[in-house]
Amino acid sequence: MSQASAVDLFRQAMTASRAGNKAKTRECLQEAVRLDPNSVTSWQWLATVLEDPADATLAWERVLTLNPNNEKARSGIRPVRLLAGINAAKAKDVPSARRLLRAAVADEPKSEHGWLWLASVCDSPTEARAHLERVLSLNPASVAARKGIAYYDGKIDKQEAAAAERSSASHRMARPPEPPPAEAPTPDDGEPRRVLVVDPSRTYRKLVGMVAAVDGCTTTEAEDADEAIDRIRDDGVPDLIVLDARIAGMDAFDFCRLLRQHPDTETLPVVLLAAADAPTDRQRGRAAGVTAVLAKPLQPDALLTLLRQHARPPQPVG
Repeated sequence: MSQASAVDLFRQAMTASRAGNKAKTRECLQEAVRLDPNSVTSWQWLATVLEDPADATLAWERVLTLNPNNEKARSGIRPVRLLAGINAAKAKDVPSARRLLRAAVADEPKSEHGWLWLASVCDSPTEARAHLERVLSLNPASVAARKGIAYYDGKIDKQEAAAAERSSASHRMARPPEPPPAEAPTPDDGEPRRVLVVDPSRTYRKLVGMVAAVDGCTTTEAEDADEAIDRIRDDGVPDLIVLDARIAGMDAFDFCRLLRQHPDTETLPVVLLAAADAPTDRQRGRAAGVTAVLAKPLQPDALLTLLRQHARPPQPVG
């Protein structure tokens, strides 16, 4: 009896559809799928007349649950799922927006709008930045993506600086570090070692300087490669460079290669600071000739170890 009623309702829906009565069509189909929830045909027609993209997405998802190979459902769900995800993001329904938008970009990897909106609902600035980089790979002229990357770079810098400050504070509260072993003597106390910190974040440059000062090093600062070159020219070659992987202008890897081509700096120790989730930066750094790579946010003990190992002024002969 239920099956017969569902069929009759479907026929009424088709009659209403031919008459252009969408409201009646929706009403009949909604009742039909309530009576027969396994009717692929009723769900498919209902998906095409629902006005709310979220409701239409659910209807298409039901079709695909019943028949995963339904090509009409595969193509029909794509535009409404993207629109439903965007609407959820605008409504601040973050969990729904993430679910819908992740599915949308999985279906349509070249959807510029999908990646843009997905970036807007990410918890992680690093993840959001990666989605915006995807947008730029699709559309290098995207102003929204470029502005978004600048915004998330600022958030990443703040997070890294806060984490580094917490680590530095914890380190200062801890017991003094053990003296180095006899086979690794400390540098000559008569001449402080000089460290050049090249990082776009002023806060982070100061934090590196604080850690370096624990081991008796003096530091000079530069925001980018051009300023670092000026510092080397004006102040002389330092004993070690701490170099952030994301400096502006000449990138960190070209800068390192430039150092390796000059006789005065070809053996200069360079410590690259790279995000823990950026393995490509680590690989490019080693190919460019960096001496060591440290993960950001910075761990003070790890930097101190490298300073003691590499930042050593030349010892006098004789």
